[in-house]
Amino acid sequence: MIAIATCLIFERMAITWLFDRNGCTYNRFQKFVELDLRVQALKEEWAILPPRYNVERYRNHYYHQDFDALKKKFVESEEERKKHGKEARKKGSREIRDFIPYKVAVRIRESITFSVKLDGRCPDLKLDSATKSMLARYDKACYGDDYYGINKRQGSKAEGMTIIEAGFDYEAHAALKDHKIKLLKSTLEQAIERKYRISFAKGFQLVYEQLILLICMMSMLLKANIFSIIYLLFVIRYLKTDNKIQILCRLVRIICMSFIA
Repeated sequence: MIAIATCLIFERMAITWLFDRNGCTYNRFQKFVELDLRVQALKEEWAILPPRYNVERYRNHYYHQDFDALKKKFVESEEERKKHGKEARKKGSREIRDFIPYKVAVRIRESITFSVKLDGRCPDLKLDSATKSMLARYDKACYGDDYYGINKRQGSKAEGMTIIEAGFDYEAHAALKDHKIKLLKSTLEQAIERKYRISFAKGFQLVYEQLILLICMMSMLLKANIFSIIYLLFVIRYLKTDNKIQILCRLVRIICMSFIA
């Protein structure tokens, strides 16, 4: 029991570090990628300098369904992030806003990079004349003749149009089509890997959780007293909740305290 309690203490410390550390938030990550690309644009002298800044433009090249949620995280302040994080923890949600999971960060970076390079007509993309003509017409449909919005108010509905909404065929252009195929292929591979492959760490975690639960239930049978009712309530909560690690930490702490008493 002492060994289990020690392991759960380290588990608790790991959970606290996971939620409370000062990591690279969605807002910071998006700004870092944008700034890095704009420095690259100045060094390489892209055709359009600087590329138009508009978070909504990422939607053209992002193929997951969570773009609206990501957009809110891109523009939220530190106070809003902390507030949402506390609310999520109270509800037992698995949402983490203090830093970006690796696979999500890769997906966001690829979409932002392609979007900014496309807006700046980066030579790396090797755009043909038809694609450049389509992009010029798309920019004019969104912003008119005032590309940088100097002489008109920002936030018009036209600025938020996607390429498809503007009446252009996304897949008719090789650079855009290749980017779409690349991202969809990566998404499909990750989905298959997540569904059919279990990592060693995840497998160890599942065995560890079930082992602790078994020990806790055996403890209830071997020491039947008033504390058994509390144990039973935690077991019911464990079976109904998705956030099982925190419940196990609390359950083992109470069992250890009851044994000491």
